[in-house]
Amino acid sequence: MNKMMMAAGVAAVSLMAGAVFAQPPGGPPPGGGPGGPPGGAPGGGGPPPQQPLQIKEVKTGVYMVVGNGGNSTVVVGPTGVVLVDTKNPGEKIYDELNDKIKSVTPLPVDEVVITHHHADHSGNTLLFENHGVPVIGQQQEMQALQTYASTATPRPTAPSITYETELTTTAGGVKVEAHHWGAGHTAGDTVVYFPAQKVVSGGDEVVSTTPNIDYPFGGSVTGWLTSLDAISKLDFDVIIPGHGNDPLTKAQFLDYAKKWHTFADRARAAVKAGTPKDKLMAAIKTDDLGWNVTTGQWTPPARLDPFYAEMSK
Repeated sequence: MNKMMMAAGVAAVSLMAGAVFAQPPGGPPPGGGPGGPPGGAPGGGGPPPQQPLQIKEVKTGVYMVVGNGGNSTVVVGPTGVVLVDTKNPGEKIYDELNDKIKSVTPLPVDEVVITHHHADHSGNTLLFENHGVPVIGQQQEMQALQTYASTATPRPTAPSITYETELTTTAGGVKVEAHHWGAGHTAGDTVVYFPAQKVVSGGDEVVSTTPNIDYPFGGSVTGWLTSLDAISKLDFDVIIPGHGNDPLTKAQFLDYAKKWHTFADRARAAVKAGTPKDKLMAAIKTDDLGWNVTTGQWTPPARLDPFYAEMSK
């Protein structure tokens, strides 16, 4: 990084790259992504079947890489590349991701930002760190990794630089803003903003599939809505979702945020009306939202119980 300016609440550098992690009973499905368990095989935490990566130009100098985990964002600057999220773990995926980046620029990756700890987004942190690339993550990502289970190689690894609420850096000639407005998909979500490019990388707080809240790792409806409201105030025209094949315009993002507020309002109303906990998810109207909240991402006690409690407040 050429320059690093730390805003209020920035935490210290972490060097815990070699930690071993174990997830307690009752945790989320491996990976925790919207489409199932992208961070590992069902029930095992191992690597899922590999799929070819695709790199798509979003606007000049900005790309999204789809496949093998959550979407990655690639921003090419005058002297280097900033990468957001590193996909599912594995040297083959790591090499393929770098090959895709090299297909659009000969410049090196100068900085990586991780949006949250799930293995489909943080899977190759260690490999980038081993090649001397600094990796930024919200400080609670590191805490989550201490109890996050994964049998994949390499294990999801702690970022080398952590922050608390905001962090501004310049890498490869690209200005990068990392924002944490509160717990959302997980307790340690990062939303990445590229002001010069007017691009946001939303991680799993912004998805084109049914979203889900990883309550065992500190997720929250209230914090998620706060974060979406903060994103809406940024000056951007494109947002890259954590999952989904295409970027979203700001208008599409605002529609997504409106869906979230509608869903939360309906959930609170259903609880207030006396809907039993085991009937709650089926009682919330979501067909007009295009979401299915009766799946294993929502209904296990480890997720349903805290959701019901939060909607009861």
